[in-house]
Amino acid sequence: MAKCRTMSDQQIVEMYLSGTDSMTVGLNAGCDAQTVLKLVRAAGYQTRSPGGVKKTKHSSLTMDQAAKLYRAGLSVQEVADKCGLDRSTMANRLKDAGVEIRSLTEIAKLKAKLGRKFGRPPRE
Repeated sequence: MAKCRTMSDQQIVEMYLSGTDSMTVGLNAGCDAQTVLKLVRAAGYQTRSPGGVKKTKHSSLTMDQAAKLYRAGLSVQEVADKCGLDRSTMANRLKDAGVEIRSLTEIAKLKAKLGRKFGRPPRE
């Protein structure tokens, strides 16, 4: 015997968009999590990745400012730290903004020029 939904499609989508995970929405609406996600996509919205609501980190710098710092010689990690982002996110955002990321050879030359040590600091 099929379960009857207790919420309309619109209510399901609104509940999901408010931050409730798809499994909880499904339990409240009388359907499964996959149905919730299908309805959200059909309504034209993007679904979150598995694991719940991701907290978006907001940078205090614009992408133009971050790119300028990177081009001035800061590393991706240093720019990421200034923006409050992790290194991989910063690298992806720089690439998306059309900034060419330095190769390892270019990094070594730049560090030598700036008097920085190459590689990771030794473990304590």
